[in-house]
Amino acid sequence: MCPHCQQTVVTKTETNPGLLTWLICGGLFIVGYTSGPSGPVPVVTHVIMTPSLKEVGGLTMCPHCQQTVVTKTETNPGLLTWLICGGLFIVGCWLCCVIPFCVESCKDVEHSCPTCNKIIYVYKRI
Repeated sequence: MCPHCQQTVVTKTETNPGLLTWLICGGLFIVGYTSGPSGPVPVVTHVIMTPSLKEVGGLTMCPHCQQTVVTKTETNPGLLTWLICGGLFIVGCWLCCVIPFCVESCKDVEHSCPTCNKIIYVYKRI
């Protein structure tokens, strides 16, 4: 999580002699150096900003297979689903307490890569 722009970031660091990379994030400039046999060597950090993935799939780069993909989504019962179910049960609507498990907007959304099928992000309602 970037402390400046509050976006989820995936970083990959490489050392390349003779290269200088500036990372601009929320007005902050970041430059890194490491020591090498012939003096300081710039550290190049590739930052991939994960867009805000919510209810629908979005274009992002998979941190597992490094492919740019549109995520596939699957909904699963989460904390909000169980809280609504428990609330309905407590107020006496015990026949209706299964409704949140049938409503997609009450469930968490799991984003996964269609290429490697690994989970990229889970959007939690609560």
